[in-house]
Amino acid sequence: MLYQGVKGEVRLHLSTVADLVGTNPDETLLRALDEKWRSHKVTMVMIRDILMYMVRDVLCTAAPAHLHRGDHVCVCCCTGPDICGEEEEGQSV
Repeated sequence: MLYQGVKGEVRLHLSTVADLVGTNPDETLLRALDEKWRSHKVTMVMIRDILMYMVRDVLCTAAPAHLHRGDHVCVCCCTGPDICGEEEEGQSV
């Protein structure tokens, strides 16, 4: 649910940015596009870092026993298995 919300917000934002960039005259179009692209990359890295933190620290500590390989979350670093949900010896996911 969180990821779908982020996806929707990013899509809406990119649509708005595309409209803004598209209004630039030919002489400044590439400069405006480059500026918006650089800003977008920085923003996506920040969003990625926040979501990774939430999965690792918030989600894992909130309910580690409820995360299984069949769920759409491939994890639980806090219960012992590695990030892809592979079992360590003697532990189950």
